[in-house]
Amino acid sequence: MVTSDLSDSAGLGAGVLQSAPADGEYCWIQIKGPATITPALTAGADGNALTAVGATDGTLDVSALVTDAIVAYAVDASAKIIMCDFPF
Repeated sequence: MVTSDLSDSAGLGAGVLQSAPADGEYCWIQIKGPATITPALTAGADGNALTAVGATDGTLDVSALVTDAIVAYAVDASAKIIMCDFPF
């Protein structure tokens, strides 16, 4: 099961969906490398470390604490391009 609900994620993202699957469909989830995300970053600039901690569902936010789990880096924040580094 895949969801963008962060309420029970312990601040860890799982990756970037490569499609918008319907219930019961399969899809690819990217966990490493460059990716363009659909929603805009909630804040930040190129080079910022990104985390799911404090972000809203389906988004990433700039890491504010050394204890945040870093899951990506903003490559081009205005174009929504990130470098994925999700744990696996």
